[in-house]
Amino acid sequence: MIQPVSTSRLRAAALAACLLAGLTPGGLVPAMASAEVLKTSGGQTVLPLSGLVIDLPSRPGVTYNISGSFYLNDDPPSFDARDVVDELGADGKLIAGNWVMSGYFTAADCPELLQDDDLEAMWTRKTTLWGVEWDVRGGVFTFANDLGRKPAGMLCRIDETGHGVLLYRFLMDAPENANADTILASIQSSAALEQAARSYLARRSASVQSAHRPEVRNRGETKPARTVSLPNAGFDVAAPDDGFIWLFEKTDDVDTISRLAPTLPDLAIELLAIGGATCADVFGALPPADYPDIKPTNVPENWIAGPTVDVNGQPEALLCTNVPAGAVMAGLFQESEPDVTPFAMMLKAIEAGALAVPTPDAAPQ
Repeated sequence: MIQPVSTSRLRAAALAACLLAGLTPGGLVPAMASAEVLKTSGGQTVLPLSGLVIDLPSRPGVTYNISGSFYLNDDPPSFDARDVVDELGADGKLIAGNWVMSGYFTAADCPELLQDDDLEAMWTRKTTLWGVEWDVRGGVFTFANDLGRKPAGMLCRIDETGHGVLLYRFLMDAPENANADTILASIQSSAALEQAARSYLARRSASVQSAHRPEVRNRGETKPARTVSLPNAGFDVAAPDDGFIWLFEKTDDVDTISRLAPTLPDLAIELLAIGGATCADVFGALPPADYPDIKPTNVPENWIAGPTVDVNGQPEALLCTNVPAGAVMAGLFQESEPDVTPFAMMLKAIEAGALAVPTPDAAPQ
């Protein structure tokens, strides 16, 4: 139903572009159990997949059920995920449902993205809610379970970087033929969606290990901790069981590893392996730092911090590690302060994969 998340960004293969002639990139080579719903009567809550922090109001007789689910695939690389906030009455009956999805989506804009939803009696419009404009699509949604056919509305907003948020509202206590005004009024009344929207716009998030959260369910067979081959670097990486969900993609001359859950803050690694070179060679071939005041902190052992360069207006902090077959460069993108801690286990996994590559003169076993 929902378009898969893409990690496409405006940044180019910066590592390859920064290197001077003579340092040619060529690589180093010559299902989860059923989720447990988190129940709350209100208060501050962290959505498990987006990482958004929301404040749910206490309402007499209303319980919120928080959960999430994701689907991950490596061939072709794809990912989709949703946070769910269900509202239940005193009798335990579902009153309304809310879905929250954020990230980079395959569709280029909101009209195209919303077009993928399976709705009958569809209508579209634009509306302003919570201080910003949204694309809206509504109609009748048919659930695969015994919930059947229910009126539903979807909000979409994508910013200038291509990062977006989708908010869904399902009306469980309204007639199937509820009109657009009724659906929009229900969307506007949703504290869960308002809080998610405001937190998304403010990038209000908390550190969360999405894959370790008991209320998160894996809808596919690919597990977050798995071994992936990097076609450009020429070695395998065993994605760590760090509680994050990473997606691996090939981009021009580099391999890109993006953290897709939690969605915020946005984190990604561009990886470049240079056979027969050292980190000193690579750093010596780079221009001066574009951001001399941005210096990575908590850099893992065996990794060396280099300059922070500008890529389409976004800082990319460069790290490097020496291995017998050459040098491995990692360009780190992150929205927050340049603390390498969230990348640490992945960087160690990258180092381990590169260390397993034999040098050209290694004797055959």
